[in-house]
Amino acid sequence: MSDGFRRRIEMRTTGDSSAVVARASVEDDFHHFRVQVRCADQRIDSVEGWALRHPYTACPSAAAELKRLEGYAISDMSAAVYQMTQARIHCTHMLDLAGLAIAAAARKIARRTYDIAVPDRVDTITEPRISRDGREVLRWRADMTSLLSPEPFAGVSYRIGFSEWAHSELERDDLEAALALRRALIISVGRTKDLDAQLHAVPTGFCYAQQPERAKSAARVRNSIREFNATPERLCEADQAWLTFRDEPPIRHVP
Repeated sequence: MSDGFRRRIEMRTTGDSSAVVARASVEDDFHHFRVQVRCADQRIDSVEGWALRHPYTACPSAAAELKRLEGYAISDMSAAVYQMTQARIHCTHMLDLAGLAIAAAARKIARRTYDIAVPDRVDTITEPRISRDGREVLRWRADMTSLLSPEPFAGVSYRIGFSEWAHSELERDDLEAALALRRALIISVGRTKDLDAQLHAVPTGFCYAQQPERAKSAARVRNSIREFNATPERLCEADQAWLTFRDEPPIRHVP
């Protein structure tokens, strides 16, 4: 199997116990997004998002929906954002990034990187893996709908009910990694499709651009796909200065 689909997620935080800024970026074959979260006194003060490379013209406007997270208490669980808002009205990738950034701020994680590879399928089978800060933490064997190995994942559908199962079975770090790997496993199927043949988003209602009232005006951004199979080190390459807060003045919390 060749490492067909590649994705990287990077997170950084700066600040102290009373005020923290967290930044997160994600890049893969089909997407490149950034999110910044400001937290003060254990609450979400502001959330901003940017779409640098995206599949549909409507995607950048989804950043405004992140404002719905403001005012909530921060959580050390990245998936907590799905309890704060309706996921379908958001860009899936920016909402995921916001959750990861908030969790990093809550846990005072100064730096974290996830690298994900999903080999192109052979007879419907692939073996996706995820590394955290350079160390592999999960590797699965999967078909088109379910995980085949190892335990405790064997027999679990990653299409239906996975999040509920994972929350009940996995500890915090494994849960975070598993949700990130599952997202990439689903997205990777896009490598088998001629996505640029689309005229606009499909009105599935699954995300911001795919809402029925918006899908037909969400035109396909052609030639937005990149190939990182041979050069995974280039993922998030353009984010490095931004991630290190070189444009950010020192944080001064004002009660």
